[in-house]
Amino acid sequence: MDSTIHRASVPQLSVVSISREKRKKKLESPSHMLLHSANGKMASAAHKGPQNVVHITNAVMYGIINSILTIPAMYSYAVILFSHKDFEDFMPALSKLVMFSSVVHQVMFTLMSSLPFSIGQVQDAGLIFLNTTATSICDLLGDDVPVEAKVTTSIVTIGIATAALGVCLVVMGKLRLAALASYLPMPVIGGYLAF
Repeated sequence: MDSTIHRASVPQLSVVSISREKRKKKLESPSHMLLHSANGKMASAAHKGPQNVVHITNAVMYGIINSILTIPAMYSYAVILFSHKDFEDFMPALSKLVMFSSVVHQVMFTLMSSLPFSIGQVQDAGLIFLNTTATSICDLLGDDVPVEAKVTTSIVTIGIATAALGVCLVVMGKLRLAALASYLPMPVIGGYLAF
């Protein structure tokens, strides 16, 4: 098959470059840019409007790809997060809770993000701290406290800690305080990432 024919018939992914100036502008969702032909025009001749077939197809494709990437990760995050022996009987419910919280995270990221091309996957960096919190709660409460109380206390504590962190990050973003991270020494950042 001739490479020019193959290139023209296969849709190519478009690349979005973001600079500080472009970020200030309102960016349109990139889902309409996913399927482009080689000449840069939309591969589909669908009309523009609320029921744009290309837009819906691309949105569904983004959702499927995001689900394929994140669902296995969320189950593994649940196992890491609730690794204490007291959580064993509650793992199915805790896995569903982690999955539900990641859906809430994805919806909020989709609705509020200024980076329309990003996938808002839950990060694994905070899991070690949340795991330490949940494990410490179970160890500190001891064997005389019912397991249900340990699980409930762990979930509420993790929820409050995560919500407080989210509020702090939103405030830092609104006040444009992210530049303060440049004052942290590189060994501190490296130690955090390696912990």
